Amino acid sequence: MAEPIQPQVGVHACDVLVLAGDRAPDDPLARRFGVAGKALVPLGSCALLERVLNVIATWPATNRVVLVAPSVPDYQNIVDRVEFKADQLVWIEPEPSLYGSLKKALSVPDCWDDLGVVVSADHGLLQVDWLTQVTEALDRETDLVVAMADWSAVSAAYPGNRRTRYRFSDRSLCGGNLFAFRMPGVLRVLARWHQVEQERKKPWRMLSMLGVGPLMRYLMGRLSSCAAFETLSKIVDAKVRAKIVDDPAIAVDVDGSEDLALAESILAKRGQSLELKKSC
Repeated sequence: MAEPIQPQVGVHACDVLVLAGDRAPDDPLARRFGVAGKALVPLGSCALLERVLNVIATWPATNRVVLVAPSVPDYQNIVDRVEFKADQLVWIEPEPSLYGSLKKALSVPDCWDDLGVVVSADHGLLQVDWLTQVTEALDRETDLVVAMADWSAVSAAYPGNRRTRYRFSDRSLCGGNLFAFRMPGVLRVLARWHQVEQERKKPWRMLSMLGVGPLMRYLMGRLSSCAAFETLSKIVDAKVRAKIVDDPAIAVDVDGSEDLALAESILAKRGQSLELKKSC
C-alpha cells in the first residue's frame, strides 16, 4: 500500500479527483485552438488543466490526485510541469461516459479513505479558498457537499452572462462544479445521479428526481433550497447539502468561447496574471 502524502500540520488530508476527459467528441473550443481536448484550451497562456492542477498542487490539504485524462503527450507535458510530490498523482484513462469515469476513479486503490473532492479541468478560475470552503462544510454527518453560488451575486458580477439557474423560494442558486464527499455514501449518490446525468442543463428535469410533490412546489416557486436538499438526501439515502461559496466566480467554468472570454476578464479585473510563474 502506498504511504499517504503528509499535508501541513493542522490540515485534514483530502484526495482530489480531476476530470479532464472530454464529454463529447470534437469540442468546439478544442477545435478553435487546435488542441486535443477542451482541458488543453488556453486561458491566457496556460491550459485550463494546468491552472487547475497548479491550484491543487499548492492546496495544503491535497493528499493524492486522481487524474482522469487521455494518456497522450500533450496531457503528459502539463503534468510534468506541475510540481506534484513523488507518487502523488494517479492517472487513469477516461471511460466513454462521465458516470463510468467517476466509478472507475472512485475504485482507485489507496484513495478515498476519508475526504474527497471532485473538480473538472475546465474550472480554470479554481481557487485554493474554494477547495477549503467546500471541504470544511463536509461534517461527519454529511456524505456530499455541492458547491453553489448565489445567483443574484453572479448576475450582478457578470451581467449578461448566462448561467444555469435553480429558482428556489428562498433564493436562486447556480452550480459551482465542485464537490466534496465521503465514502461510501457518495457511491449511493452517484448511482442515483446516473439516472439524470444527461439532464444537467435542464434544472426542472434534474429536480424531477425529487418526486412529484417537491417538483410541483419547485415549479410553483414554493420549494426552498433547504427542503430540496433534504428531500434529495432521502431519495439517494445519503446526506447531501449545499455550500454557498462566497465568490461568484465559482459559477464560471469554461464551456464555450463566451465563458473563456469571461474567465479572462475576471482574471484581469482581479489583477491576477494570465501567466503561471512556475510552469507557463
